[in-house]
Amino acid sequence: MTNYNDPLVSRSGVVFAVSLFSVIASFLFVILRMISKLGILRKTSWDDYFVILAWWIAFGLSFSICFASRHGLGKRDDGIHTEWQKPLAWSQYMFTVLYNPALMATKTSILVFYLKVSENTRKVFRYASVTTLVVVNIAGLVLTGLSIFRCTPFSTIFDYPLPQTAKCSNILRLSFASAPVNIITDLAVLFLPIPTLTGLRLRRKQKIGVVVLFGLGGFVTVIDVLRIAYLQQASRGVLPLNKTLPRDTGNQDFAYYASLSFMWSAVEVNIRIICACIPTLKPLISRVPRLFRRQKSDLSIELPSKVVEPNTNPKLTFPTTAQEIPFPVASHGENASEGVDSVQFITTPHALNMQSSFQPTPSGETLQSLDMTFIHFGNPKSMVSMSNKESFLFLFLATLLSFLSGFEYGFLNTINCRFQQAAKMGPNGMIGSNASFFAGYFVAPLTFGHLILKRWGFKYTFIVGLSIYSCGVLVFWPSAVMLSYSFFIISSFIVGLGISTLDMAVFSFITLCGPPPLAEVRLNISQAVQAIGIVVSPILAQRTLVRYSTDPWLLVRIQWVYLGIAILCISTALAFYYLAWPEASDEELDNVASSWPSTNTTVAGHVRVNYLTLGLGMLSIFCFTGGQGAVYIISLGPRGSISSSLPQIELLAHYPYPFSLGPRYQNIANACLIAGRITAALFLLVFEPRRVLLFFSVGCVITAALGMRLMGKPGIVNCILAFFFESAILPTTFAICLRGLGSYTKTCSAFLIAAECGGAVLPAILNPILQSRGNYAWCVIVAAYSFALVFPLYLNLIPIAKNLRYLLVA
Repeated sequence: MTNYNDPLVSRSGVVFAVSLFSVIASFLFVILRMISKLGILRKTSWDDYFVILAWWIAFGLSFSICFASRHGLGKRDDGIHTEWQKPLAWSQYMFTVLYNPALMATKTSILVFYLKVSENTRKVFRYASVTTLVVVNIAGLVLTGLSIFRCTPFSTIFDYPLPQTAKCSNILRLSFASAPVNIITDLAVLFLPIPTLTGLRLRRKQKIGVVVLFGLGGFVTVIDVLRIAYLQQASRGVLPLNKTLPRDTGNQDFAYYASLSFMWSAVEVNIRIICACIPTLKPLISRVPRLFRRQKSDLSIELPSKVVEPNTNPKLTFPTTAQEIPFPVASHGENASEGVDSVQFITTPHALNMQSSFQPTPSGETLQSLDMTFIHFGNPKSMVSMSNKESFLFLFLATLLSFLSGFEYGFLNTINCRFQQAAKMGPNGMIGSNASFFAGYFVAPLTFGHLILKRWGFKYTFIVGLSIYSCGVLVFWPSAVMLSYSFFIISSFIVGLGISTLDMAVFSFITLCGPPPLAEVRLNISQAVQAIGIVVSPILAQRTLVRYSTDPWLLVRIQWVYLGIAILCISTALAFYYLAWPEASDEELDNVASSWPSTNTTVAGHVRVNYLTLGLGMLSIFCFTGGQGAVYIISLGPRGSISSSLPQIELLAHYPYPFSLGPRYQNIANACLIAGRITAALFLLVFEPRRVLLFFSVGCVITAALGMRLMGKPGIVNCILAFFFESAILPTTFAICLRGLGSYTKTCSAFLIAAECGGAVLPAILNPILQSRGNYAWCVIVAAYSFALVFPLYLNLIPIAKNLRYLLVA
């Protein structure tokens, strides 16, 4: 007879002990916090009230798990008594309802504390804290509402067995749905204070210590990841292999497999409370005798009393004498703590025992007020006045950013193909996801992207683009695990927002940084490097996923790839924050435009010719991007694998189309994309940009026209050539259109990137023609490329445009 109290069979004891210990530990830290605030500082604030609220909610959550562990949680189904079923259902319900409010209250406490710190620091920290606070609370309220009303009708939520007429969302599905929001806000709470803390006036070792103190929240993120790992195990344990996620709560041994994920949820919530309390304990620790106190006040630091913007021309200085830094003056005695708040205590460990003036430090060591730009490249001047040598390092870093975004996107796209196969997403589903991605290109540049670029410059636009990109990648997580097409559409849109914001900044920076005559050369080389990332990453992804190609739980496995890509994006954004990055003001851009007099004085009717050029360039990009997306739908939507064991998507199975590129030919086509951009860069060193653009545009029209007639291997070769001719059109058109716009340059770059939304329109038009007429669908691409051809013809044939100074030598 099976012993259900055996720890190898039952997990109830472990779940009970760990949950109880974690809530007791968090209670002790809350008590210590209140002793520190009430007994020493004699004042409290809103962050204290929120952490107390968080503990009471955490207590209810932990109690529900402990109670459930005494009524079957952690046991197999045949070890759960019938009379336990209803108390167990009540406990599981209370857990799901209280989990998100506990996180919400804890993060609110931390973010309210950040708002206190941000009163004397940079406004961007305050704005970011407020934004995160809003996201935390809105997401928490929405997820809590979904948890409360997860059954229809509501009265059946505690019935056992569940009536057949009732419809309930599974607990694990709700947990997976909340995972991206939790991780995104975890990373935000973790990284938000780091730039401000590293800008404090203190020595390097002290600065590291303060950052580590505030960085304890990273431990919570690790626990959250561990919790999700156990959610995976729970999902796999309760399901047959031919399913992906449970649709109801009646799965076999659910209480056994889900118990550890519940336990780690309690640990996560209580550890969050502990981490929120630790930074506030310094007043208490400072009262402990010398064991925790240094003899000298060399750890004293202060928050800047005035916002100091980073120097645009930063330079490290090494003073030879100690600099006096004033600190708040506090008297000795019982009332010494009056007028000193928790922020001063956290940033000034000996605030109660400071002397009225700062004493010079021994051994010539000094405290310096450093700005938050740690990585210096000499004195970067305006990007538009840099020579090739001066701009090389910054162009290299921007190109490296393009490579990383291309690598991540290629890897992500390959993994998403596995999702499309598992979800049995047909052609219409693929068109929908493609449209949502390019919709992001229309929205982001014309709204927040343009404003950030104009007001804060290229560096912060890089950071915002990478951050949004990471958020979109994390939303792919629940869509892949739950096979949710709605989540997939949302994640595609968010990724489009991030990539378009990044493209807007990278394209315009590379175009403007360095000598203007070489703008097209620089942009084509940069895009060639990005294409290398797009080519390499699918090959690596295919080789990585081949050994798991028959695993029905592959979608659960690859969610960690999503997390890795998101962390890489956030890490890259943080690294860029500390770079001294060159910028260009509107006045400097006007000066550059004045060096191209013909672009500013030539008028066609009542319109300046450079604005007319911009409009035609936008039309060309819109049509070209749409045609390029249509070529992808026709030729790279695989019907079956030719040379790889990785399963392919049956997207074009019903289409009367004569060929489909397999993985080998896809890689060759992508290699031609790289070759075409390198070839264009070499041509641009010899020929005028308008002539090079005309050559590649005519090649696109010819290959599209031949596509209507060629079949079999000739059709494959023609399709590969189409990729070669497509390669240089976008970067060359962008660089040409950006000339001579002066103070409107950044705004116009947003319009040019937004024009890429054509990638959402043309494939949707192509799809019904492809289904009914097959090979004849190339006519849509011919029409798109013909409209795009108007722009290079205008540059080469119209005298008013032909005479513009777009020559290599200004």
